[in-house]
Amino acid sequence: MALELPRGISPYGLSIYAAVGAGMLTAWRFARRAELPDRDFVGMAAVLAGAGFLGAHVFDVAWYRLDAASADPGLWFRVMDGISLFGFLLVVTVGLLVRARVRGVPVAGSADVIALGCLTAITIGRVGCALVHDHPGVPTSSVLGVDFPMWVWPQLGDLETVRRHDLGLEELLAMIPLTALAWGLAHRRPRAGLIAALAALAYAAVRFSLDFLRVRELEPVRGGLTGGQWGSIALFAAGSIGLVLVLRRRP
Repeated sequence: MALELPRGISPYGLSIYAAVGAGMLTAWRFARRAELPDRDFVGMAAVLAGAGFLGAHVFDVAWYRLDAASADPGLWFRVMDGISLFGFLLVVTVGLLVRARVRGVPVAGSADVIALGCLTAITIGRVGCALVHDHPGVPTSSVLGVDFPMWVWPQLGDLETVRRHDLGLEELLAMIPLTALAWGLAHRRPRAGLIAALAALAYAAVRFSLDFLRVRELEPVRGGLTGGQWGSIALFAAGSIGLVLVLRRRP
């Protein structure tokens, strides 16, 4: 349950706005370092961000709330009524490839700066998740566990306070060093595309593993895997292809 800030601004909502702003600023900063055309990049980033939010909402509705959308078709058009990270990443990846090819902007270099922006945004966004505890996991005795009172998530059927994995918090703890390493690598000016490929592989591995700790009563599973795990497989495949292309390219 979100703790309300003055004037009704929730910590989660504030973290989302901060995440988008910081992600855009990070991407713009590293775009200048990579000597990408400022005008082309800013336009591309704005289009990708807008399209990404649409994709995030469509993925959320299609995976989690298809029955609700059948009863209320307007749900498809209420863009901020539920978003899913992998829908955002999918649309951004496809949009990056298409727009970079059309405008003649280097694909590999653009992918690196977008990846840096996404890593920064995910890290800040997970701060909001950790504050509102919106991703409860299975019970645990771990020191990282969070005590969830039964009234916070009545869907879990708990009759008393239960210590559970807080997956938003645990992903945040993984994202902080991952984002820091990506920033450090960017300052060393590696081969174009390397940051994007490694970021995709690392995040896919983290998210795929953490999703095994999700509560099945709250997470639709198809083919034995969560939506995040299917997204992680696609992201890992994209990262693997990208890494092969980077390594095959002459420095």
